[in-house]
Formats: sequence, structure tokens, C-alpha cells
Amino acid sequence: MRIQSDVLAGLLIVVMLLLSSCANTPDAVIGVGHPSIPVRSVAGVKKHNIYIATTRALDANPALLYSGERSDDLGLQRVTVFIPPSHITGRLERPKRLPPDPRKDFVVLDPVPYNAKTFVHGLQAELDTRATGDRNVMLFVHGYNTTLVVSGEK
Repeated sequence: MRIQSDVLAGLLIVVMLLLSSCANTPDAVIGVGHPSIPVRSVAGVKKHNIYIATTRALDANPALLYSGERSDDLGLQRVTVFIPPSHITGRLERPKRLPPDPRKDFVVLDPVPYNAKTFVHGLQAELDTRATGDRNVMLFVHGYNTTLVVSGEK
């Protein structure tokens, strides 16, 4: 396995998403797609594939991805985080109401489940698309009551 140990730029976004989603308020929900403003149609939106490894159990609601319950198995997923063109570094632009507006709110979409072998292969393929000096990986260990909400928008 040849994964570089620099910091993968997009993984920092997950830290912000996971930390900000500790509260169970309606505005903590991130990632529900907007039916009339598809995120991929927004000029200037930035996209990052984020790889998730967790000991949390899958949630019964697929839009929540993982619950707060522990699992005996390691959960492995990839999600795509879209950052609005109006993003201000150091802020997490969460929607005031649903659905979020991808022109000004973060959106998390396209969950892809993995097993251990395909997870490493997928992460390596992602790193292989980057220049040698841009193959950074950051490991974030989440804490109590952290959720990740995703959408089925395509």
C-alpha cells in the first residue's frame, strides 16, 4: 500500500462538517440536495472526495449515513463535499433552512460504501490523480455525537 503522508486538502472540510454537526438542530443538517439548483450546475463550486472510516453503525435513515451507535465492523465510505463559491475560509456555511442553496451552502452527496480492499484502492486512485507534492492525507478522529448527513441528488 503506497499512500502518501502529506495532508489531502479536502479532508479538512470533513473536520469542519463533523465538528459543526454535533448539535441536533435543524440547521445542523448538511447535504440535502436542492431540487431546483443542482450543485453541479453552480459555477465556481469546489468538489472534494472525502474518505470515511468509522466505528459508528450505519443509520437506518440513509440520509444520516452513520448513527451515534457503535458497530463491531469498521464502516468505510466515500462522500463528495461541495463547497460554495462564496465560501469564506474558517467558516462552515450551513443552510438556515432545507434544502440548502449550493451557491452559498455546503452540500454532501454521493455516498459510496467500501470494503477494506476497495477503500484502499479508491483512496490510492484518488491520490494518483494528484501531483506528487499534493498527496496529503489527514486523519480526523471524531468525537461524541457527530453525524454526517448526505443526499441522493445526482
